[in-house]
Amino acid sequence: MAVDGWGCGGKTSLAEGLLNRLEPAATYMGMDEFFSAYPFPPLDPFPLQHLRWDEIRTALEGLRGQGMARPRLFDWNTRAIGAPTEIRGPVVLVEGLFSMRPDLRAFYDLRIWVQSRTETRPLRVARRDGPDTVEFWAREWDAREAAVFARERPWEAADIVVAGAETRVSDLGRLFPRPEGGSHRL
Repeated sequence: MAVDGWGCGGKTSLAEGLLNRLEPAATYMGMDEFFSAYPFPPLDPFPLQHLRWDEIRTALEGLRGQGMARPRLFDWNTRAIGAPTEIRGPVVLVEGLFSMRPDLRAFYDLRIWVQSRTETRPLRVARRDGPDTVEFWAREWDAREAAVFARERPWEAADIVVAGAETRVSDLGRLFPRPEGGSHRL
């Protein structure tokens, strides 16, 4: 299962809540654990070089095919890629930005998009990551994320859209209007 959405928008909170309900049958794999190196490579929207895409695909293939993978995860304490770590389970929740990229979507049985307000994100970033990171997000991250999402439109591949940070359920109808003469797949 994938949980994708705007940065600092509630994906991790949703994933934690799902894991609390589904454990011990479910386990977690985060996209942030596939960062490539520190310091991070140049921030170019395409092809999102800050993540190790081949290793993400290999892990998802292993989980889908054998129910097990041994990815090398990024250790945020040492800021280095660690030794292989076994991830297994009948249910694996893959959480993080870009987890629903077009080439990854077929790996998931369930895809969840977390819709949050981006205009109030700087306050959430300051609370979560510290005030010194707000400028980095505004300068580097916001444009990259917006460019990828505008091109790939992951919410259209979602099986479920949920209200994330500072978003009301009633906002979802306005943000994702029903197709003319049709109905939502949600």
